[in-house]
Amino acid sequence: MRGGGTGLSHNSLARSPRHKRHAVFTGLKSYLDGLCWYYSILIGRIPSNHIRKYLMKHCFCMKLSKKAVLYGGFQIRSPWNIEVGDSVIGYGALLDGRSGIRIDDHVCLAVGVSIYTLQHDVNDEHFAVNQKGGSVEIEKYAWISSHTTVLPKVHVGEGCVLAAGGIATKNLEPYGVYAGIPARRISERNRCLHYTVGDTYCHFY
Repeated sequence: MRGGGTGLSHNSLARSPRHKRHAVFTGLKSYLDGLCWYYSILIGRIPSNHIRKYLMKHCFCMKLSKKAVLYGGFQIRSPWNIEVGDSVIGYGALLDGRSGIRIDDHVCLAVGVSIYTLQHDVNDEHFAVNQKGGSVEIEKYAWISSHTTVLPKVHVGEGCVLAAGGIATKNLEPYGVYAGIPARRISERNRCLHYTVGDTYCHFY
């Protein structure tokens, strides 16, 4: 090559340090996210609701009300983006808070509930997330039954029920009972609800 050049353009040289910084930042973020998820799994094995709540609230900035119940066996991603009112999070929950989760008062999440706020774009050549993510909101008196899944951008209305094994792919209207894959409205729920949840719970579970 003329002048003994390297064959690299000026623009590529100028961008290189920025790309390196971006790669370092991305790698560090991935490492810290993984470490946080791992520690959340360890905390989920502690046989005490009070200790689990204390650690998730004060070490990972998860917004938990005083009356919230956090049963064990959970995996919680980005807990600092999750807000839980006077509600019960059942055993074995997977809460993906990367794009935000808000759970109102008197909500019951049963065993093995999964809530996702990000997912891959199956048509993207790099399997990227793109615009497939979004926050999840669950209003008061909702009951998310056992082994159900709530996908990104879903709003669960007040008093709504998602029956066992169901997958919510779209918004669930208030006081509807939903079931199936994808979840469809199958009946109505009584609108006169006045109960509270979390007053009694299994301390070591």
